[in-house]
Amino acid sequence: MKIKSYFRFCLHAVALCTVFSPFCSFASVSSVACAEADAVRYTLTLEAVHGTVSGSGDYESGASVPLSCILPDNLVFDGWYDGTTKVSGSPSFNYTMPSGNVRLEVKYRIKMQLAVMYNLALNKGEGISSVSGGGSYQSGKTVLLSCTVSGGYTFDGWYEGDTKKSSSASYSHTVSMDVTLTAKAVTTCMEYTYDASGNRTARKLKSSTSALRSETLTGGNGYEEEHVLTGHEKTASLFPEVKITTRYNSTEETLHVDIFGGSIPSKTRTELHNLSGQLVEKWEIVSESNTLDISAHPAGPYLVFIYSGNRHVSTLKIVKR
Repeated sequence: MKIKSYFRFCLHAVALCTVFSPFCSFASVSSVACAEADAVRYTLTLEAVHGTVSGSGDYESGASVPLSCILPDNLVFDGWYDGTTKVSGSPSFNYTMPSGNVRLEVKYRIKMQLAVMYNLALNKGEGISSVSGGGSYQSGKTVLLSCTVSGGYTFDGWYEGDTKKSSSASYSHTVSMDVTLTAKAVTTCMEYTYDASGNRTARKLKSSTSALRSETLTGGNGYEEEHVLTGHEKTASLFPEVKITTRYNSTEETLHVDIFGGSIPSKTRTELHNLSGQLVEKWEIVSESNTLDISAHPAGPYLVFIYSGNRHVSTLKIVKR
């Protein structure tokens, strides 16, 4: 905005000098009166969509004007612009006023936030064939974890160390730190009930988290027998002086049944069952050392039963790889 008083004052001075020409000189009036008139000023306009700016106003040409801009924390100052021309890249600087009105605009860019990433590692416990959902995720991300359980096993839970995080095979985990989760399963065994004569009267599926679990049964002859659910070798008594050992060799995929301490009782046999209770194969034990080949059977858990006549002697649970 120009100030017009300069021109009005000078015109009045010329008129007065024309009337009173003997007493004044136009040159002296113009040099004194016009010099005392107001100087020309121009308007400086500042614009910013976000934040605050200071320095707007009317200034003489050549004036040094301090400008400043304060933006929110999520914005980064880019510069002061006159149209498409960048005047300054500093949020605070001294601007030299030109001979004309001017509009300066503050431009900015959005500050990029670096995402915090965490690693989610998944492990497979025994009986877990596959897990999915592991990886690197941003903090706060909810990830669906899932796993596949092998035959003969029942899913137990997702664990962080010894702490169970979920009992569901499909588990939604919210990422907040680096963590390792393990999917665990328990073996599903067949539990049998026998009468006083050693005859099997009932069976039911049973899950066990123990690597080696045993219980004492009483056979028809009154002898105590250890019923081993999980292991690789088992020794039991056919009679007080006659022992029978059942051993599984996973490398050769063979069962070894050895009898020592006396003669072999008649009708001694070994039965191989799957965990559904189905008889897979049966062998008669007729010598002191017996090697039974199970390589033809598919991988998975099995129960090896030893019988003497109608009396159950022992059970060995094996896992064929």
